[in-house]
Amino acid sequence: MPEPIVFIGHHRVGEGQLENLRQFYREKVKSIEADLPGTLVDLAYVSKDGAAVTIFHLFPDADAMDPFFQGVGDRSKEGNKYLQPIALEVYGTPSANVLEILKQIEDRGVSVSINPQIVGGFVRLKPG
Repeated sequence: MPEPIVFIGHHRVGEGQLENLRQFYREKVKSIEADLPGTLVDLAYVSKDGAAVTIFHLFPDADAMDPFFQGVGDRSKEGNKYLQPIALEVYGTPSANVLEILKQIEDRGVSVSINPQIVGGFVRLKPG
């Protein structure tokens, strides 16, 4: 049975860029929702002081995560105008292609943590 994958990105918001980031994210998330149906969750939360943003993604399995990462380079180039990645966390087992991309990101100085083994749990997309 395929296992879900959670991908969390921790980012520093550029000085004076929070409102620009909000606008950028609102537009990008629309295209992700429309073009990447395997992305079940894409949520961003800003810290109380507005200096950091954490973005959560949920994929039903590694195959659904792959298309998200195929376009991550272009989205990152645009997003880096407003935020800088600090750390990435992966919960689950991504594909070899995604692991290679994460290795390249790590080589650029971003902390990458991969936690491949699920103990258990569930994903409920609707209450009840």
